[in-house]
Amino acid sequence: SPPPSRDGTRLGVRRVSRELEWSPQQVKLGWTLQEPETEQEAIALQQLKDQICFHKIQIPSSALYAGDLNATLLRFLRSRKLNVTKTTALLKDLVRWRKEMGVNEILSSDNVLDAEKLTVMRKFSRGSNWGYDKEGRPVFFDRPGILEVDKIVANGCTPEDFIMKHVQDMEYIANQMMYEASLAKGQTVDQTLTIVDATGIKLSALTKTVLSTFAKMTKLDQDYYPESNALTIVTNAGYFFAGVFKIISRFLDATTRARTRVLGGGEKQFEALLEFLEADNMPEFCGGNLKHDMIWDENGVSRGHRKMDNEVARRARLVEDGESVEQANLPEFVRGWAEAGVLIMANTEDARRMRMATTALSQPAVDELKSKFKVVVETYNDDGDFSIPRSTPRERRDDNLQRRHSFASTVEMSVDMHMEVLAPDYDDEVEEALESAERIKQMCARVRMMKSRAEILGA
Repeated sequence: SPPPSRDGTRLGVRRVSRELEWSPQQVKLGWTLQEPETEQEAIALQQLKDQICFHKIQIPSSALYAGDLNATLLRFLRSRKLNVTKTTALLKDLVRWRKEMGVNEILSSDNVLDAEKLTVMRKFSRGSNWGYDKEGRPVFFDRPGILEVDKIVANGCTPEDFIMKHVQDMEYIANQMMYEASLAKGQTVDQTLTIVDATGIKLSALTKTVLSTFAKMTKLDQDYYPESNALTIVTNAGYFFAGVFKIISRFLDATTRARTRVLGGGEKQFEALLEFLEADNMPEFCGGNLKHDMIWDENGVSRGHRKMDNEVARRARLVEDGESVEQANLPEFVRGWAEAGVLIMANTEDARRMRMATTALSQPAVDELKSKFKVVVETYNDDGDFSIPRSTPRERRDDNLQRRHSFASTVEMSVDMHMEVLAPDYDDEVEEALESAERIKQMCARVRMMKSRAEILGA
């Protein structure tokens, strides 16, 4: 656990995160942020925030569903049965994976996912986000029975390409559709509904490559997008599907299996789906009014794909114009309400510390922070050592002492904040400044003592 700080807290993190609040600007967005459902969740969430601050885990803004930090952390905690140690390790792995695979840029760059391969994979498969269900959750339709693996492979696509296509779909849901859904519903939405059409699925299609790819995608979802799917409904599942499900279910964790509902078609299936979807927003293959060609064109491109492509192009232009990836990744309708990292928090010292400790600090941001730290030290050096000549008249001594005490308090608070944030990133560049910082803190303590003695003598 983190070492205790001078004031007895754990680097002040426990106090910091407990006082963290969202600003009134965030409330004006129109949705309420998620809170723990039980006391055990609240305790685990607090402990996880402590660990995030202590280990300086820099969670990218694009990893936050609808910009809601609590909702995101709670999903990871629930996936690990509120085990803080396992969740902390998972978050570290999440940050590593997103960086190595270019996931943070997958919605703002054309370089992460090859456009030609994406066109091929869409043409010979049918899977796409499509609107929202009655509870306001994004809906994803998938028709694996239409998947033409041979043609996808023949056009140069690999299983890794297919996995990255899936990742882009997941990122678009998290970084666009979840924001839209939250705004519409008035509270954070961080889960989806998945409809899978079992028509055409054959046991012979479950080749070694297909099962291996499915296993990797499932593991990826369970580790890096945990608890993000509220329910999977398998439709048109004939008697043969029992054998298929027996094979694929071994790759699913217990929670995912419990959240999978299998329907056999017909009127009962339609009535069951009406609980979640309006008939006009339900595909024809499920008994609804949406024909296949209303969702996908002849090239497998859906309305959801076109919206995503337009959004990726918009964000890529912003990055090309010099905007940071963190800022460009925000949906257009929340621009101006948010800062890179997370949505605006209360403008307090504690909130700023928490934001810096829990969000992605780019290298330029770290450099800027170090520069500010140096300015603090230089300001102290320029002002002197707070000493007051004995020949100074009493009134001027009191004024000078009060001024130096105020200055010392301001400097000390600033030094504390910067030292806390930069603690794991100390390098030769700031080593001298850090030594000066310790001297500042010692001098501040002397000033407080001088002021106390003056007040006692004055009394």
